[in-house]
Amino acid sequence: MACCSARCLTIFIFILQLIATVERLVFDFLGQMWTPVIINFMNIALVLIALVAVYRFQAKLVVLYVIWCVIWIALNTLIILIYLEVDVFITNQDDKAENYYLNIDTGHTTWWKEHGINCQVNTTVVSTIQNGTTEVATIEKSVYGCFLGYRYVEIIQAGVQIFLAILGFGLGVYVAIAVSDDDDHFDYLGPGGIDSFSNASYEVGHKSGHMQLQAIPS
Repeated sequence: MACCSARCLTIFIFILQLIATVERLVFDFLGQMWTPVIINFMNIALVLIALVAVYRFQAKLVVLYVIWCVIWIALNTLIILIYLEVDVFITNQDDKAENYYLNIDTGHTTWWKEHGINCQVNTTVVSTIQNGTTEVATIEKSVYGCFLGYRYVEIIQAGVQIFLAILGFGLGVYVAIAVSDDDDHFDYLGPGGIDSFSNASYEVGHKSGHMQLQAIPS
């Protein structure tokens, strides 16, 4: 009963992970943040594999998910440190860390930067003259009035992923151990497991009944 309850709870956590990751994937794709898009696809694939593994009692695939949880926690911790602008991730004074690491230096930024709650975007066109004759127009955007800054939104999303991954890690370990113990129990019954044990019991009972029906010599 306890194993069944843990199995159901694990499946529920996996479903929450899928929902949270798909939501994050959509907004990362809208912002063309390609590094998070790639790792989100990987997480969805591994969680789906783990979901099937728990449903079908396959301990080895659950162990694979447990290992991925450690990597996933590390990746999301790295994302949090990048958005907190830890000094080690700053490449230079003009280039922000999220631009260099999270969008593969393509110049795109997170969707939440301009589309957050109550965010107002001010667009200005700046003209500059290069080489004395060529006029170049550049568009500069400034964002203000956001209820919650985009960095905090990304940090909260990463924090949710870490929390769910920790729960998934603990439940995955428990389910993997429980399934392995059940496999060992069936192996103890013989090469055929419970079926061979049932067949052996049937043969013994059948032989005993046949011996009882034999006539006693006078």
